[in-house]
Amino acid sequence: DINAREYKSLLFSFAGQLPPKRREIFLLKIEKGLTNEEIGSYLSISPNTVKNQLQKSYFTIRKLIAESAIIILLYASLR
Repeated sequence: DINAREYKSLLFSFAGQLPPKRREIFLLKIEKGLTNEEIGSYLSISPNTVKNQLQKSYFTIRKLIAESAIIILLYASLR
C-alpha cells in the first residue's frame, strides 16, 4: 500500500532527527519489534530507561508530525 510506505518513510525520516541512542532504541522497537526488556538487555540498560526513552521519542515524533501537518495546511491554503 502506497500510503503505508509513505507513512513508514516519513516516520523513519522523523526518527532520523532523534538523538543517536534514542533513535537506536526507537528503531529496535519499531523495526525489530523487540520488547523493552529485550532492548534493555541488548543495549545493557534498564527496561525503565528504554521506556522513558521511547516516551520521549514518541513525543518528539508526534510534535514533528503535527508541525509538518501545519506547514502542509498553510501551504495548501496559500495556493
